[in-house]
Amino acid sequence: MRGAAWTLRTAYGASTLPAAAETRLLENSPYVYFEQIGVSAGGRVAAVASGPEQPNVVITCDLDGGDLRIHERTVQTVFAPGTLSVPEHLTFPTRDGKESHALFYPPTNPRYESPGLPPVIVLMHGGPTSAVYPRFEAQTQFYATRGFAVLALNFRGSTGYGREYMNMLRHRWGDIDLTDALDGLAHIVQQGRADPAKAIILGGSAGGYAVLQALVDYPGTFKAGVNLYGVSDQFALVKDTHKFEARYSDFLLGPLPESAARYRDRSPLFHADKIRDALIVFQGAEDNVVPQNQSDKMIDLLRARGVPVEYHIYTGEGHGFRKPETIDHYLKSVLAFLERTVIYA
Repeated sequence: MRGAAWTLRTAYGASTLPAAAETRLLENSPYVYFEQIGVSAGGRVAAVASGPEQPNVVITCDLDGGDLRIHERTVQTVFAPGTLSVPEHLTFPTRDGKESHALFYPPTNPRYESPGLPPVIVLMHGGPTSAVYPRFEAQTQFYATRGFAVLALNFRGSTGYGREYMNMLRHRWGDIDLTDALDGLAHIVQQGRADPAKAIILGGSAGGYAVLQALVDYPGTFKAGVNLYGVSDQFALVKDTHKFEARYSDFLLGPLPESAARYRDRSPLFHADKIRDALIVFQGAEDNVVPQNQSDKMIDLLRARGVPVEYHIYTGEGHGFRKPETIDHYLKSVLAFLERTVIYA
Protein backbone atom coordinates (compact mmCIF):
# COMPACT_ATOMS: atom_id res chain seq x y z
CA MET A 1 0.00 0.00 0.00
CA ARG A 2 1.45 3.37 -1.04
CA GLY A 3 0.26 6.88 -0.48
CA ALA A 4 -0.65 6.59 3.20
CA ALA A 5 0.86 7.89 6.42
CA TRP A 6 -0.24 7.61 10.02
CA THR A 7 0.97 8.65 13.46
CA LEU A 8 1.11 6.69 16.68
CA ARG A 9 0.30 9.12 19.48
CA THR A 10 1.51 6.85 22.27
CA ALA A 11 2.91 3.36 22.55
CA TYR A 12 -0.33 2.14 24.10
CA GLY A 13 -2.89 2.74 21.35
CA ALA A 14 -4.00 0.44 18.53
CA SER A 15 -4.35 0.84 14.77
CA THR A 16 -5.39 -1.49 11.95
CA LEU A 17 -3.79 -1.77 8.50
CA PRO A 18 -4.44 -4.04 5.52
CA ALA A 19 -2.57 -7.34 5.82
CA ALA A 20 -0.48 -6.56 2.74
CA ALA A 21 0.54 -3.12 3.94
CA GLU A 22 4.19 -2.28 4.42
CA THR A 23 5.04 -0.05 7.38
CA ARG A 24 8.19 1.96 8.01
CA LEU A 25 9.10 3.87 11.14
CA LEU A 26 10.26 7.44 10.59
CA GLU A 27 13.47 7.49 12.62
CA ASN A 28 16.30 9.93 13.35
CA SER A 29 14.01 12.93 13.12
CA PRO A 30 13.78 15.88 15.54
CA TYR A 31 10.02 15.79 14.97
CA VAL A 32 7.79 13.48 16.98
CA TYR A 33 4.34 15.01 16.47
CA PHE A 34 2.65 15.35 13.09
CA GLU A 35 -0.62 17.02 12.11
CA GLN A 36 -2.52 17.67 8.87
CA ILE A 37 -0.70 14.86 7.08
CA GLY A 38 -1.02 14.56 3.32
CA VAL A 39 0.60 12.12 0.89
CA SER A 40 1.14 12.82 -2.80
CA ALA A 41 0.73 10.27 -5.57
CA GLY A 42 4.49 10.22 -5.86
CA GLY A 43 4.97 9.19 -2.25
CA ARG A 44 5.95 12.53 -0.72
CA VAL A 45 4.56 13.35 2.72
CA ALA A 46 3.53 16.86 3.75
CA ALA A 47 2.75 17.69 7.37
CA VAL A 48 2.90 20.20 10.17
CA ALA A 49 5.56 18.75 12.47
CA SER A 50 7.04 19.57 15.86
CA GLY A 51 9.14 18.10 18.64
CA PRO A 52 9.89 19.01 22.27
CA GLU A 53 12.62 21.40 21.13
CA GLN A 54 11.22 22.13 17.68
CA PRO A 55 8.30 24.57 17.18
CA ASN A 56 5.82 23.83 14.38
CA VAL A 57 7.19 23.71 10.85
CA VAL A 58 5.66 22.73 7.52
CA ILE A 59 7.72 19.88 6.10
CA THR A 60 7.82 17.48 3.19
CA CYS A 61 9.74 14.22 3.13
CA ASP A 62 9.80 10.78 1.56
CA LEU A 63 7.71 8.04 3.16
CA ASP A 64 10.83 6.70 4.87
CA GLY A 65 11.69 10.16 6.24
CA GLY A 66 14.40 10.87 3.70
CA ASP A 67 14.90 14.15 1.84
CA LEU A 68 13.20 16.16 4.60
CA ARG A 69 12.63 19.79 3.67
CA ILE A 70 11.33 22.66 5.79
CA HIS A 71 9.04 25.03 3.89
CA GLU A 72 7.65 27.32 6.62
CA ARG A 73 8.52 28.01 10.26
CA THR A 74 6.12 29.38 12.90
CA VAL A 75 9.09 30.59 14.96
CA GLN A 76 12.28 31.87 13.37
CA THR A 77 14.39 31.20 16.46
CA VAL A 78 16.42 28.00 16.30
CA PHE A 79 17.05 26.70 19.81
CA ALA A 80 20.48 25.26 20.56
CA PRO A 81 20.55 21.73 21.99
CA GLY A 82 20.15 21.81 25.77
CA THR A 83 18.25 25.10 25.78
CA LEU A 84 14.81 23.55 26.23
CA SER A 85 13.48 20.74 28.39
CA VAL A 86 13.01 17.30 26.82
CA PRO A 87 10.12 15.36 28.40
CA GLU A 88 10.34 11.86 29.76
CA HIS A 89 7.32 9.58 29.55
CA LEU A 90 6.42 8.23 32.99
CA THR A 91 4.19 5.31 33.90
CA PHE A 92 3.43 5.22 37.61
CA PRO A 93 1.29 3.12 39.97
CA THR A 94 -2.00 4.46 41.27
CA ARG A 95 -3.53 3.98 44.71
CA ASP A 96 -6.11 1.52 43.35
CA GLY A 97 -3.53 -0.80 41.82
CA LYS A 98 -3.72 0.50 38.24
CA GLU A 99 -1.31 2.59 36.16
CA SER A 100 -1.40 6.16 34.94
CA HIS A 101 0.85 8.24 32.70
CA ALA A 102 2.53 11.62 32.47
CA LEU A 103 5.26 13.58 30.73
CA PHE A 104 7.93 14.91 33.08
CA TYR A 105 9.84 18.03 32.05
CA PRO A 106 12.93 18.64 34.22
CA PRO A 107 13.87 22.28 34.79
CA THR A 108 16.36 23.21 32.07
CA ASN A 109 18.41 26.35 31.58
CA PRO A 110 22.06 26.20 30.51
CA ARG A 111 22.79 29.51 32.26
CA TYR A 112 21.54 28.53 35.72
CA GLU A 113 21.75 25.60 38.10
CA SER A 114 20.29 25.06 41.57
CA PRO A 115 21.55 22.52 44.10
CA GLY A 116 18.11 22.01 45.67
CA LEU A 117 14.95 20.22 44.58
CA PRO A 118 12.90 22.27 42.11
CA PRO A 119 9.34 23.48 42.59
CA VAL A 120 6.94 21.46 40.46
CA ILE A 121 3.93 22.43 38.38
CA VAL A 122 1.37 19.65 38.04
CA LEU A 123 -0.25 20.40 34.68
CA MET A 124 -3.82 19.20 34.08
CA HIS A 125 -4.88 19.21 30.43
CA GLY A 126 -8.30 20.27 29.21
CA GLY A 127 -11.01 18.15 27.70
CA PRO A 128 -10.89 16.29 30.02
CA THR A 129 -10.67 13.43 27.50
CA SER A 130 -7.83 14.96 25.50
CA ALA A 131 -4.11 14.44 26.18
CA VAL A 132 -0.66 15.99 26.27
CA TYR A 133 1.96 14.96 23.73
CA PRO A 134 5.75 15.45 23.50
CA ARG A 135 5.34 18.18 20.90
CA PHE A 136 6.56 21.74 21.30
CA GLU A 137 4.65 23.37 24.17
CA ALA A 138 5.61 27.01 24.63
CA GLN A 139 3.91 27.42 28.01
CA THR A 140 5.52 24.30 29.44
CA GLN A 141 8.94 25.41 28.21
CA PHE A 142 8.36 28.87 29.70
CA TYR A 143 8.11 27.32 33.16
CA ALA A 144 10.77 24.63 32.68
CA THR A 145 13.35 27.19 31.56
CA ARG A 146 12.62 29.29 34.65
CA GLY A 147 13.41 26.61 37.19
CA PHE A 148 10.15 24.70 37.50
CA ALA A 149 9.78 21.00 36.93
CA VAL A 150 6.55 20.28 35.04
CA LEU A 151 4.55 17.09 35.45
CA ALA A 152 2.04 17.03 32.58
CA LEU A 153 -0.56 14.42 33.42
CA ASN A 154 -2.25 12.03 31.03
CA PHE A 155 -4.55 10.88 33.80
CA ARG A 156 -7.05 8.09 33.28
CA GLY A 157 -9.62 9.38 30.84
CA SER A 158 -7.00 10.81 28.48
CA THR A 159 -7.07 9.75 24.86
CA GLY A 160 -4.26 7.76 23.25
CA TYR A 161 -4.03 4.87 25.71
CA GLY A 162 -7.00 2.84 24.51
CA ARG A 163 -10.75 2.85 25.09
CA GLU A 164 -10.59 1.12 28.47
CA TYR A 165 -8.20 3.76 29.80
CA MET A 166 -10.41 6.61 28.60
CA ASN A 167 -13.58 5.00 29.96
CA MET A 168 -12.08 4.85 33.45
CA LEU A 169 -13.10 8.52 33.76
CA ARG A 170 -16.79 7.67 33.28
CA HIS A 171 -18.74 9.29 36.13
CA ARG A 172 -15.43 9.97 37.91
CA TRP A 173 -14.46 13.40 36.61
CA GLY A 174 -13.05 15.41 39.49
CA ASP A 175 -12.11 12.19 41.28
CA ILE A 176 -9.84 9.76 39.46
CA ASP A 177 -8.06 12.50 37.49
CA LEU A 178 -7.12 14.16 40.78
CA THR A 179 -5.93 11.00 42.52
CA ASP A 180 -3.82 10.21 39.45
CA ALA A 181 -2.30 13.69 39.74
CA LEU A 182 -1.51 13.13 43.41
CA ASP A 183 -0.03 9.70 42.71
CA GLY A 184 2.08 11.12 39.88
CA LEU A 185 3.33 13.86 42.17
CA ALA A 186 4.16 11.30 44.86
CA HIS A 187 6.03 9.24 42.26
CA ILE A 188 8.43 12.01 41.23
CA VAL A 189 8.83 13.16 44.85
CA GLN A 190 9.84 9.62 45.82
CA GLN A 191 12.40 9.70 43.01
CA GLY A 192 13.87 12.91 44.44
CA ARG A 193 12.95 15.02 41.41
CA ALA A 194 10.73 17.71 42.96
CA ASP A 195 10.07 19.56 46.21
CA PRO A 196 6.63 18.53 47.58
CA ALA A 197 6.50 21.69 49.71
CA LYS A 198 6.56 23.76 46.51
CA ALA A 199 3.97 21.95 44.41
CA ILE A 200 1.63 23.94 42.18
CA ILE A 201 -1.39 22.76 40.19
CA LEU A 202 -2.19 24.49 36.89
CA GLY A 203 -4.79 23.95 34.19
CA GLY A 204 -7.26 25.50 31.78
CA SER A 205 -10.92 24.68 31.09
CA ALA A 206 -11.39 21.11 32.39
CA GLY A 207 -7.86 21.44 33.73
CA GLY A 208 -8.88 24.65 35.50
CA TYR A 209 -11.76 22.74 37.06
CA ALA A 210 -9.24 20.16 38.28
CA VAL A 211 -7.30 22.98 39.95
CA LEU A 212 -10.36 24.15 41.88
CA GLN A 213 -11.51 20.65 42.81
CA ALA A 214 -8.01 19.74 44.00
CA LEU A 215 -7.90 22.79 46.27
CA VAL A 216 -11.32 21.75 47.64
CA ASP A 217 -10.59 18.05 48.20
CA TYR A 218 -6.88 18.16 49.06
CA PRO A 219 -6.18 21.43 50.88
CA GLY A 220 -2.53 21.94 51.75
CA THR A 221 -1.27 19.54 49.07
CA PHE A 222 -0.53 22.34 46.64
CA LYS A 223 1.08 25.58 47.70
CA ALA A 224 -0.87 27.41 44.98
CA GLY A 225 -3.29 26.91 42.11
CA VAL A 226 -3.39 28.52 38.66
CA ASN A 227 -6.85 28.32 37.09
CA LEU A 228 -7.59 29.39 33.53
CA TYR A 229 -11.33 29.64 32.73
CA GLY A 230 -12.13 26.56 34.82
CA VAL A 231 -15.56 25.14 35.61
CA SER A 232 -16.81 25.88 39.13
CA ASP A 233 -20.49 24.88 38.79
CA GLN A 234 -21.32 21.63 36.99
CA PHE A 235 -25.05 22.42 36.84
CA ALA A 236 -24.32 25.72 35.09
CA LEU A 237 -21.94 23.98 32.68
CA VAL A 238 -24.73 21.67 31.51
CA LYS A 239 -27.11 24.61 31.15
CA ASP A 240 -24.72 26.95 29.34
CA THR A 241 -22.42 24.69 27.30
CA HIS A 242 -22.38 24.66 23.50
CA LYS A 243 -24.40 22.13 21.49
CA PHE A 244 -21.42 19.97 20.50
CA GLU A 245 -20.83 18.98 24.14
CA ALA A 246 -24.48 18.96 25.23
CA ARG A 247 -24.31 15.33 26.47
CA TYR A 248 -20.64 15.28 27.48
CA SER A 249 -21.43 15.58 31.19
CA ASP A 250 -23.62 12.46 30.99
CA PHE A 251 -20.41 10.49 30.43
CA LEU A 252 -18.25 12.48 32.84
CA LEU A 253 -20.67 12.70 35.78
CA GLY A 254 -23.89 10.92 34.83
CA PRO A 255 -27.29 12.07 33.57
CA LEU A 256 -29.48 14.56 35.39
CA PRO A 257 -31.52 14.54 37.56
CA GLU A 258 -30.39 11.09 38.73
CA SER A 259 -26.81 12.22 39.32
CA ALA A 260 -27.57 15.58 40.95
CA ALA A 261 -25.77 14.66 44.18
CA ARG A 262 -22.60 13.88 42.23
CA TYR A 263 -22.85 17.16 40.31
CA ARG A 264 -23.09 19.07 43.57
CA ASP A 265 -20.23 17.13 45.15
CA ARG A 266 -18.01 17.82 42.11
CA SER A 267 -18.85 21.54 41.88
CA PRO A 268 -16.17 23.60 43.67
CA LEU A 269 -18.58 26.54 43.91
CA PHE A 270 -20.60 24.68 46.55
CA HIS A 271 -17.49 23.84 48.56
CA ALA A 272 -15.54 27.08 48.33
CA ASP A 273 -15.35 27.17 52.13
CA LYS A 274 -12.80 24.33 51.96
CA ILE A 275 -10.31 26.28 49.84
CA ARG A 276 -7.48 27.94 51.76
CA ASP A 277 -4.50 27.77 49.40
CA ALA A 278 -3.38 30.68 47.21
CA LEU A 279 -5.15 30.89 43.85
CA ILE A 280 -4.84 32.97 40.69
CA VAL A 281 -7.65 32.93 38.12
CA PHE A 282 -7.67 34.05 34.47
CA GLN A 283 -10.90 34.45 32.51
CA GLY A 284 -11.93 35.62 29.05
CA ALA A 285 -14.83 38.07 29.11
CA GLU A 286 -16.26 36.57 25.89
CA ASP A 287 -15.96 32.91 26.94
CA ASN A 288 -19.01 31.00 25.65
CA VAL A 289 -17.90 27.61 26.94
CA VAL A 290 -17.21 28.48 30.57
CA PRO A 291 -18.81 31.93 30.96
CA GLN A 292 -17.23 34.59 33.13
CA ASN A 293 -19.94 34.27 35.79
CA GLN A 294 -18.50 30.86 36.76
CA SER A 295 -15.27 32.55 37.81
CA ASP A 296 -16.97 35.68 39.19
CA LYS A 297 -19.05 33.72 41.69
CA MET A 298 -16.06 31.67 42.85
CA ILE A 299 -13.90 34.74 43.34
CA ASP A 300 -16.62 36.53 45.33
CA LEU A 301 -16.92 33.60 47.74
CA LEU A 302 -13.16 33.27 48.22
CA ARG A 303 -12.58 36.98 48.73
CA ALA A 304 -15.37 37.11 51.30
CA ARG A 305 -13.44 34.53 53.33
CA GLY A 306 -10.06 36.22 52.95
CA VAL A 307 -8.49 33.52 50.76
CA PRO A 308 -5.39 34.87 48.94
CA VAL A 309 -6.80 35.09 45.42
CA GLU A 310 -5.86 37.13 42.35
CA TYR A 311 -8.26 37.58 39.41
CA HIS A 312 -7.65 38.75 35.85
CA ILE A 313 -10.39 39.24 33.23
CA TYR A 314 -9.38 39.76 29.60
CA THR A 315 -11.70 41.76 27.36
CA GLY A 316 -11.98 40.39 23.84
CA GLU A 317 -10.79 36.92 24.83
CA GLY A 318 -12.86 33.74 24.80
CA HIS A 319 -12.20 30.15 25.83
CA GLY A 320 -8.45 30.31 25.36
CA PHE A 321 -6.26 33.36 24.91
CA ARG A 322 -5.14 34.56 21.47
CA LYS A 323 -3.82 38.11 21.74
CA PRO A 324 -0.04 38.42 22.22
CA GLU A 325 -0.52 41.11 24.87
CA THR A 326 -2.90 38.84 26.80
CA ILE A 327 -0.51 35.89 26.74
CA ASP A 328 2.39 38.13 27.77
CA HIS A 329 0.41 39.54 30.71
CA TYR A 330 -0.82 36.08 31.72
CA LEU A 331 2.66 34.51 31.82
CA LYS A 332 4.22 37.44 33.68
CA SER A 333 1.34 37.45 36.17
CA VAL A 334 1.68 33.73 36.87
CA LEU A 335 5.43 34.00 37.36
CA ALA A 336 5.09 36.94 39.77
CA PHE A 337 2.30 35.14 41.64
CA LEU A 338 4.33 31.95 42.05
CA GLU A 339 7.42 33.85 43.15
CA ARG A 340 5.34 35.56 45.83
CA THR A 341 3.24 32.62 47.04
CA VAL A 342 5.55 29.64 46.48
CA ILE A 343 9.20 30.43 45.79
CA TYR A 344 9.76 33.14 48.41
CA ALA A 345 6.85 32.37 50.72
